[in-house]
Amino acid sequence: MHQSVPDVATGVFQLIAADLNRDGHQDLVTASRFAVFVQIANGPGSYEPRRTFALDHGIGGMEVADLDADGSLDLVVGAGKRALVFLNNR
Repeated sequence: MHQSVPDVATGVFQLIAADLNRDGHQDLVTASRFAVFVQIANGPGSYEPRRTFALDHGIGGMEVADLDADGSLDLVVGAGKRALVFLNNR
């Protein structure tokens, strides 16, 4: 079974599916060369409009993990010679 996801940005080369807001639905984090996009699931097959985080350096990779031990998944993005941390406050 597959499912199409509306509103995914063009040029996306990386995708992570993870339950960012702990509601039991898989949210999407995608990346293009200079931006990260987050789409929170409203339920099966339904997503909020994507949130865009533009970066000034090319993205080399990204990962989700609970970095601050609060029970929510956070996002780490490698961009140029930097690692950018997005702490989840949801």
